[in-house]
Amino acid sequence: IFATTSAECGASSEGLSSMVQPAAIAPMSGTKPMAIGAFHVVASYGGGPGVSGADSAGLVHTVSKAAVTVGITSDLVAPAYGSAPRLTVTVAAQSPGAGTPTGAVVVKRDGETVGSGVLVAGAFSAVIGGSTAGTHHFTAEYAGDSSFDGSSGSLSLGFSQLETTTRLTGSNARSHVYGDSQTYAGTV
Repeated sequence: IFATTSAECGASSEGLSSMVQPAAIAPMSGTKPMAIGAFHVVASYGGGPGVSGADSAGLVHTVSKAAVTVGITSDLVAPAYGSAPRLTVTVAAQSPGAGTPTGAVVVKRDGETVGSGVLVAGAFSAVIGGSTAGTHHFTAEYAGDSSFDGSSGSLSLGFSQLETTTRLTGSNARSHVYGDSQTYAGTV
């Protein structure tokens, strides 16, 4: 038995075949993934000695884009104000989908775009500076491609304030007379 797909879908029967033993049902398998779209599939048996050939009724087989999972991580676990963490975005196919997603990724901090680029082997990295002290929410938005749906992932990072030390210095005399001037200096 050979399965063929309709020519108008731009597909072929290449790699779709299965041998049938008498009174047995053999599963069909493909060696190449089918393109995205709807396909008319027909099973054909060419016949044999004393057995006539036949075609099955057609089926419509629809191939949809695969869903993905978008992850975003930081190389700094607890960044401080002024630091610039490297954020890495990974995009992977969710089962039963397979393959490596390609395409564009946009990274946003608190809704504002702070980086963008193209996936290489399913990943994208960017160093993001300029975060103030406090908690910031980063979002990675994957636009999708011809085989994969778009999706997004998020990460919250708390940027701590820098610690300071304050010191006051002045003259060594502990007491002064009214009207006597004093100089003090503060350093942070």
